[in-house]
Amino acid sequence: MKKRSLALLLTVAMAVSALAGCGSNEGSTEGSSTEGSTTESSSKENGSADHIIVTYLTMGETPTDLGLVQDAVNAISIPEINVEVEFKPVAIGETFTSYSTWIASGERMDLMMLCFQDPSSYIESGSIQPLNEYLSADAPDILNLAKEFPLYEGAQREESIYGVNPVNACYGKYGSIMLRKDYFDELGAELKDKYTYADLTEVFAGIKSNHPDTYPLGVLGSDCSTSNSLFSRFNVVDVLGAGVDTGVLMGMDSTKIVNLFETDEYFAFLKQMKEWNEAGYIMQDATTTTSTMPELTSAGIMASALVYPNEPNVEVAYNSGFRAFGGAVALDTTDPYMPSNGASNGIYWTIPVTSKSPDAAMKFLNLTYSNTEVTNLIQWGIEGKHYVKTDTENVVEFPEGLDANSTGYYCTLGVWGDKSAVYAMTKDNRAENEALTEKGLENRSVASQHGYSYDSSKMANQVIAVDSVLQQYMPALETGSVSDLDSTYKEFISALKAAGMDDIIADNQAQLDAAIAKK
Repeated sequence: MKKRSLALLLTVAMAVSALAGCGSNEGSTEGSSTEGSTTESSSKENGSADHIIVTYLTMGETPTDLGLVQDAVNAISIPEINVEVEFKPVAIGETFTSYSTWIASGERMDLMMLCFQDPSSYIESGSIQPLNEYLSADAPDILNLAKEFPLYEGAQREESIYGVNPVNACYGKYGSIMLRKDYFDELGAELKDKYTYADLTEVFAGIKSNHPDTYPLGVLGSDCSTSNSLFSRFNVVDVLGAGVDTGVLMGMDSTKIVNLFETDEYFAFLKQMKEWNEAGYIMQDATTTTSTMPELTSAGIMASALVYPNEPNVEVAYNSGFRAFGGAVALDTTDPYMPSNGASNGIYWTIPVTSKSPDAAMKFLNLTYSNTEVTNLIQWGIEGKHYVKTDTENVVEFPEGLDANSTGYYCTLGVWGDKSAVYAMTKDNRAENEALTEKGLENRSVASQHGYSYDSSKMANQVIAVDSVLQQYMPALETGSVSDLDSTYKEFISALKAAGMDDIIADNQAQLDAAIAKK
């Protein structure tokens, strides 16, 4: 199975925490006990509740008041499901090595969160248990939600389920360009529902005319990767839970895996990028600069940033980043859709083989999906102490004088239960999220419907060779920086074929066909 580097995964995790409005809390270090919390001894004293140990992921600091929140959770879970929880804090960066060490040594964990880790290695090593039996017996709410949402995607092997995803706040995704609002307002144009290449050219031309020293389209060669292409910011495509290096589905109804780079649509995209580059809409040293996108947009050098996947919470984050310019406006480039989810980018609740109470663990996991009070308690802490409600329904804020850095509790990573039921800190996007989810589910890829993600382990050597080609050609091609597009493109396709791209696609297609045949 393809591996993602730890650095990339932590970057994604930091992005998640940024969208959650995170801040580090002063508190105890990872692995320390939760002072003031209930323990296994208290469980024995009460003589009834099943005691479980649940991993609690942080970004490096344990919240000071985690013990208080733990007690508050138990005040609900013990009378409702007869389960007492002990949170085991661990930094997300440490989970990539600590989990395997703990399981190998027999250390007890009853519920374990795999965040941006592919569950395959845990499945293959027998480190985590199939969940089917426990789901059937103790998780009616999860089973019901799984009928509508892809809660097991990326964590199924044949008929066995090894992991459960949280319910996302939103499932419909779309491509967008987040553009400085002040520049867009200057144009006096009406915002369109969806922008074509021609529409965008008109916008870029107007901005360049008004601000000749600014680059209207914010793209960098570093934005291109073997897992994704700038093409997906403008077109509906499913990378089948893997990357553009292993084949894609063009459109949500397709079952034919193709080499994205050989398609007419991709070459049309390259021609458009070259035209925009030559018109001065793209920074000339986009492939060589060491500056980051936030640095370039905040300095006014770039007027926009390409975004995929976009959703209401992402727009909130970009509006914050463009605050100095009056915020940002989203120029949507695709209809909402729902591609398959990559296992290595997933978030999975699992039950390790070292669990002593797997049935109790599943009961508590189900509670986090069904009990809104529990979910919000773990996310925000104790009402009145760690957060207060506002006059706007479902919107909360920190108590006066506190923020994310000074409060005694704040859960940076939202990995619990039904995230659509969690309070918001800035704006309640619930109605927008529900509408977008409905559209996404209507335009859900064939692969996602079958819970499919590509296992490229048999093609490891070919994938390495293809990735090397992509790293060589993609940055210049996708920023329109090549001098001779036709000849460079031909070299690119020939190099991909020589590296074994066709063999990878054939392997991917065979796996997808088998997955579809089983349904």
